Amino acid sequence: MPPQVEACREQRPDLAVLDVMMPGMSGLDAVRLLRAEAHPATLPVILLTARAQESDVETGFDSGADDYVTKPFSPRELAHRVAALLARESTDSP
Repeated sequence: MPPQVEACREQRPDLAVLDVMMPGMSGLDAVRLLRAEAHPATLPVILLTARAQESDVETGFDSGADDYVTKPFSPRELAHRVAALLARESTDSP
């Protein structure tokens, strides 16, 4: 199992931020693996990438990502997206 996916299984984070171009496994493949498992399937995931074509964004969402942020981005923008996704998740939880 790739370390990114294994870490999510073991540590059960509130949210994952993955780069599409990671060593060993793409962020797209990591999201697909996470979505195939019970707990990680509900894990909110943000994909980061320099790939901004419409087809790339579509592929990111089709892989199971909850948000897709293109580079370059501001840290403030990413922080707002993380906060919004976590807030949405907390209101969806029972």
